[in-house]
Amino acid sequence: MKFIKYHNPLYGHHHQIGIVVSESRQDGLIHYLTSIPKFGGDYITLRQNDPCVVIQDHLTKEELLVTLSKFGFWWFFHHKDLYQNLLIHEIFTK
Repeated sequence: MKFIKYHNPLYGHHHQIGIVVSESRQDGLIHYLTSIPKFGGDYITLRQNDPCVVIQDHLTKEELLVTLSKFGFWWFFHHKDLYQNLLIHEIFTK
């Protein structure tokens, strides 16, 4: 599981949090298809070398729950395995 914190001045002066739903390699760079709360879980593609991107392998429980709560109903249907893995991981992690 990967999460991305990124800054986009169009969305304000604070960092946004996204959940990586898939990765691909193009032109030697990793591209992350990322669901973001700003668009109800819809996607943006962020590049590995983007200076505004910080890749993380965990979020606080609060950050995760707030992020997931902003996604549309469709997201949970399309990403059922990822959603269940996130919840199970958080339940069993201190």
